[in-house]
This record gives sequence, C-alpha cells and structure tokens, in this order.
Amino acid sequence: MNERYEFYLKSAEYVRARMPFQPELAVILGSSLGPFAAEVQNRTEIAYADIPNFPRCTVADHAGKLIFGELAGKRLEVVALVAVEAQLTQPVRLLKLLGVRAAILTNAAGGVNLNYRPGDVMVISDHIKLNGASPLRGQNVEDFGERFFDTTRMYTPELRALALRCAEGSGLRVHEGVYFFMPGPQFETP
Repeated sequence: MNERYEFYLKSAEYVRARMPFQPELAVILGSSLGPFAAEVQNRTEIAYADIPNFPRCTVADHAGKLIFGELAGKRLEVVALVAVEAQLTQPVRLLKLLGVRAAILTNAAGGVNLNYRPGDVMVISDHIKLNGASPLRGQNVEDFGERFFDTTRMYTPELRALALRCAEGSGLRVHEGVYFFMPGPQFETP
C-alpha cells in the first residue's frame, strides 16, 4: 500500500470509529456559511485537531470540526466540514475514504459580473484557475485514481440542475457561472 495512502487512511480510520452513520453527502462550508452548521441536529462533532494527519483550521471564526447529523427534520447523511482553506484535497480524500458519494463546496467570494449583487448565490458550471498550486503536483496517490483525470463533468450537470430547481421560489437570487480564482486570501476589489 502506498505510504501517502496510509497517511490519509489513518485520518479516515479515526473518523470512521467515531461517526454515527455512513455519510453519502458532504457539505464543505466556506467563509460566511458557518451558521449553516448550527442547523444540523442530533450532531456528532469531531475537532480537526483530534484527527491524525488532518490540517488545522487557521481562520479564527471558523469552527474547525467535522459535524455529522440531521437537517430539516430528516436524517440526511451530511458531513459538514467547516473551513479548511489551505489543503482542500486532504478533506476531500478523507470524504472519499468515508464513502461520501457527492460533495457540495461553498465559499464567500466577490464577483466581477455587474449583474450579481452581494448575497447572490452562484452555482458553478466551470472554473478558471490561475494560481500556482495544483492538487496534481507531487507524488500521485494511485489509490485515489489517475493523476490526470477527465474534468469535463467535474461540476456534475445533473446536480447543478437539481440545485437550480431547488432554488426556485426560495427568494434567493441564483445564477450559474464560471468561478475564477487566484491566490489569496482577499476579496475582489471593485
């Protein structure tokens, strides 16, 4: 077994021994969305600091914990990963090892589209990434798949359509668009 894979497996074994159910869906909460985690009921929490080999949260107002529980009175299989900003691949690989089949990633970001207003929601259809870091750099961990994989359906069309349908009648201003990002942390200027 690959040494890097064992590194991730140690985290997963620790979490698996403490999670109350097998998660299928994960929600990764970014800036400004921490209050969503407060809605999760019948919760089990695991601090990032307790998970072997797991990155620590460096943002003061981010909870830095995994949260398992129920939402809206239904037992939804949700894992709320609150704010891991530096090494997103590590939590995502943990989720894969826990059996998660789909993930919803969120963040607060500025926008350059003049039709967007603060508080609007954008469902991402594609992205443009110009910063230097890449999860494909370094030693590939074959246990997680090929290094260069097909990204044409990275933002699953069926899940995007579902998100847009669910937003109908919610009162939210929802758009579909392309996410552009560069090194930070900062929000966009006017």
